[in-house]
Amino acid sequence: KGRLQTSFRCPNGQLAKMPCPVPATDRNLMYENRMLGVPRLRQLRTSNKSCIIHPDFTKAIKRCHASYTYSTEDTSLYRWPQPEYRKYTSEDAWKYQDATQTGSPSFRGQMGTYGGGGNTQNLGYHRFPSVP
Repeated sequence: KGRLQTSFRCPNGQLAKMPCPVPATDRNLMYENRMLGVPRLRQLRTSNKSCIIHPDFTKAIKRCHASYTYSTEDTSLYRWPQPEYRKYTSEDAWKYQDATQTGSPSFRGQMGTYGGGGNTQNLGYHRFPSVP
C-alpha cells in the first residue's frame, strides 16, 4: 500500500514495465478509454435573424447572431448548392438533422442546454481515413 506501481499486467497475462501495447484493431484511446462508436463533429448554428439590429446601425451591421437557444437554432440548409470542396465531407455535414435523425440527446453545458440536432460529420475509427 502506498507504493508506486512499477509493472503492468497485460491482457495476455504477461507482466510489463511499460504500459501494454495496444493492437491497431483495438478501440481504446490512451490505453484505458474505450471508443464506443464513430467520433462525430456536430455543429449548431444560430439564425442570422435571431437578434435585433437598431435602425441607427443597419448600414454598419449586416449580420447578427444571438446566443444559442432552441428558438434561435438555424435549421436551414448550409451553403446550398454545396461548394466543390464538399467532396471532403459527407452530405450530412451540409443539411440540418433533428435529434431523432442524429440519435443525439440534448446536452446541458455550462452556458445552456444544447439540442441534439445539427449538422454532423462522422469521422472514422482511424486517424487518416476520417474523411469520405
